[in-house]
Amino acid sequence: MILYYKRDGTPYEEGEEQQFYKDFVNWDLRQVALDLIGNIRISTVWLGMDHGFLLEKPIIFETMVFSHPKSGYGDWCERYCTEDEALAGHYKILQEILNECSCKEFML
Repeated sequence: MILYYKRDGTPYEEGEEQQFYKDFVNWDLRQVALDLIGNIRISTVWLGMDHGFLLEKPIIFETMVFSHPKSGYGDWCERYCTEDEALAGHYKILQEILNECSCKEFML
């Protein structure tokens, strides 16, 4: 059972656990995209571990939105199988937030 995946989606082979751990703690490798809009942070990262729990394709990327409680804008999470999907999802979320409101609303 393969649980660990490189950023390009290929699995780490048996015996490469140390390489996975080195890659996992390298923030430059983990961070895919980051945008700040006032008090809202949109962060997309490579997870390295399959969060799809053995679905057909491993889910190894995640976009999370973090906001200040007073902004009235909730936090949420989306997950993806590939880096291309993750980047597309990141920028879709960014555009949705920009379309919904002006940055002034989030400057607390």
